Amino acid sequence: MISAEPKRVNMVFEAGGVKGIALAGAVATLEERGFAPEYLAGASAGAIVAALLGAGYTGAELKEIIMNMPFKKFRDTDWEDRVPIVGSHVAPREGREYLPRSGTSQPDRGSPAPLEGERDRVGH
Repeated sequence: MISAEPKRVNMVFEAGGVKGIALAGAVATLEERGFAPEYLAGASAGAIVAALLGAGYTGAELKEIIMNMPFKKFRDTDWEDRVPIVGSHVAPREGREYLPRSGTSQPDRGSPAPLEGERDRVGH
């Protein structure tokens, strides 16, 4: 005879930054298989998961939150955008393009290509 009571387990969640996203899926899977947390502990990202579970969130709810999270909003800005006078407040001069970084096709925002007529002055 199978008991309807969930199997109580202690859960310890590790740190790991972005790897903490996987913890929501792991908890949801454990709950689907009949496990429920008894005691919770964690470090860093794991502490956040443990705190949310302790506050009453289910693994399925955590998974849903993670799946709907707009992660692009957390993207770091370029270093120039963190300097008030240099950053996005100052646009490059009109007509100026940026040279690609060596070995890539990505422009290096810190190395402007000389404008026509400037080549002779800068030694190009």
